[in-house]
Amino acid sequence: MDGGLKTAIVSACISGGAALLAIWQARIASAQAQSARDAAAFAERQAVAAEKATKAAEDQVALMRRQLDSEDADRREARGPEFTVRCSGAWRGSNHVRHFEVTQDSGPALASVLVHVEGEGVRGLQVPDPGSAGGVSTEPTFEAGRVARGGSFTVLVVLVETGPVSAATPVHFTFQCQAQDSTDTWRRSQIANVPPPPRISRLR
Repeated sequence: MDGGLKTAIVSACISGGAALLAIWQARIASAQAQSARDAAAFAERQAVAAEKATKAAEDQVALMRRQLDSEDADRREARGPEFTVRCSGAWRGSNHVRHFEVTQDSGPALASVLVHVEGEGVRGLQVPDPGSAGGVSTEPTFEAGRVARGGSFTVLVVLVETGPVSAATPVHFTFQCQAQDSTDTWRRSQIANVPPPPRISRLR
């Protein structure tokens, strides 16, 4: 075998080895790339799972907060005041003014009670008004001030003057209450009837 053939054989072997090495390196690179893609996909799945877990935890916390708020609201509402409204006293002339006695039956002491009335045939509430000619005026609301359980106050309801009243008139009362010992507030409603005035028999 001459020198040229040997050189060619050696060159071919070297070229073949280089090719095999290149193929092997390519396969390693491909495997590494696939591993990188798999790792990225796994990380993405982990991130999605973590995001879902975080969202579920936030939803659970929000639900617990709503439940606690609802329980607090229920307790606050349960400790609120209740009232009884009763029509009393005689008719006050042609002004159609009737006395109503309001009693707080239960609940905490109140710093203020704002009374509002409405209904068909109801003008409003008679309240002191030193600036008016008669010393009183008709307003939609009346501030009753402080009241506690067992206490009572009187409101004067003014009816529309439409001639003789022959049937009971329902009056819708709304009480906006503020507690003395906290910032709690309550809204209570009652309906009380104004009985018609007694008939006067004329003597012949």
